Amino acid sequence: QNKIWDVVVSGWLMFRSTNDVKYLGFKTGFFDLLVQSDQVTEYHVDSTCKTNRAGFELFGVVANVYGSGYPIAYLIVKVASNTNVSGEDTGRITALKTFFQEMKDRGFNPTFFFTDKDQAEINAIEAVWPSEGPSIIRLCLWHLKRAIKLKLSKPKTAILPIYNEQAAHLEYDFVDTSFVPVEDARRRNRNLLTTVNQRAIILDMMGKHYNMHHFIPEGHLGISVSELVHQNVVLYDGWAKSGVDNKLPIGKTTMMIEAHWKVLKRTHLYHYNRARLDLVTFVILQHYYKKLKVKYQSMVVYRSETTTFESRFMKEWIKGRGAQVSGTTYSTDLVRLVCGCHSFLHSPVTLCKHLVKAHIAATHDDLVNRKYFIQRPHTPPFISFLPTTNPNTHHPGNHPREGPRPRPSLRRRLSVSRWCNRAARSPLVDEERSFLAHEIRLRDKSANVRRLRELLARAEEEKEDEKSQYMALLTNSNPLQAIPNLDLPT
Repeated sequence: QNKIWDVVVSGWLMFRSTNDVKYLGFKTGFFDLLVQSDQVTEYHVDSTCKTNRAGFELFGVVANVYGSGYPIAYLIVKVASNTNVSGEDTGRITALKTFFQEMKDRGFNPTFFFTDKDQAEINAIEAVWPSEGPSIIRLCLWHLKRAIKLKLSKPKTAILPIYNEQAAHLEYDFVDTSFVPVEDARRRNRNLLTTVNQRAIILDMMGKHYNMHHFIPEGHLGISVSELVHQNVVLYDGWAKSGVDNKLPIGKTTMMIEAHWKVLKRTHLYHYNRARLDLVTFVILQHYYKKLKVKYQSMVVYRSETTTFESRFMKEWIKGRGAQVSGTTYSTDLVRLVCGCHSFLHSPVTLCKHLVKAHIAATHDDLVNRKYFIQRPHTPPFISFLPTTNPNTHHPGNHPREGPRPRPSLRRRLSVSRWCNRAARSPLVDEERSFLAHEIRLRDKSANVRRLRELLARAEEEKEDEKSQYMALLTNSNPLQAIPNLDLPT
């Protein structure tokens, strides 16, 4: 506990340790920089496990800055099992509510908050932001499609929901009470909720409704979404209540924070099996955060490389420039930079081939990489082409430079009086380094002398062997010449 406190004392948000729940929340250097900026209003929240030996769950809040994720705060939490009282919030919800409330008190008010299907995160967001909570929550499209696809792929259960046609007619007057489904009647005896083709149609319809917005025209007729809803009342309340009317979010899924966990686990925690909590916190703040800080300064501030959004945008632009356009008109608007085609509705960068062709035909100028600084606003026009400058002036802010931390001394510090008397001496670290260098050189010299002595002794033994063999040969060939005191050549 003390080690964790020493690491995160500068970015501490909250701490609690009881028998029921234990949690620790801390922020990074990106918190004050991005929260105070009006250019960053979209954030992602998610949790991951299997990062430490204590079994704590790690939550993270990541900001979307030009297509890249930069963490602003983390929460380490562990809740004891079977401690929830009926009718009260669980320990996870309580910890998340406290975590979000501490962030809100420090100026954190997101416009869009992406999350997966975690009900604890959704309940905590709605509790901290009661008025705007339902509107700022954006569910991940990938998780939505995956959950519905798995549910529709399961066999029928014994208890099926009872369809009341009268209640449906009271809610929507266009429902025919005498309607009986006859298509695919042979499949009704099978234990399948839907077929493969039906699942594909449902998922496509759900993805279309997820991406629809009144800023985007519908099809080649140019009908807005508000007019479409008025004409066809088929939208469910969850979609109608979700979203901000005057802004269009940049992201569609939570893959940004999923990639954040992937880098943390496979790059920075790869060599630590069942790491301690203090080590996990140290790796996050001292390893991962420092690399992201260098990336932010290099990519966002000094523009040494293009941002993630610019790279994706240029790929889609080049693809649209070489594509063929049919004669169908999709209400392409170069002022608002919107189009009513299917590709624009599902595009992650709000671009299609019709906008590319129309822009080139109107301006007689093609877009070249790094010619402009490309931004994606939340309001029309959805693409901004800003002049490129170095350093970049269109960014949330320059990351404050952190001074070097004091290094611990190798020996105990001297008293003031002894230090005054030894002021002329070299620093203690230099003395220790010089002493270590002399010790290494002396050890190397001693090893060389010992090796040379071993070689000399081996040479003396070989000399005696050769001498004895020579004397034996001389005795066998001419005994008269075998004189005991014969001086042999050396």
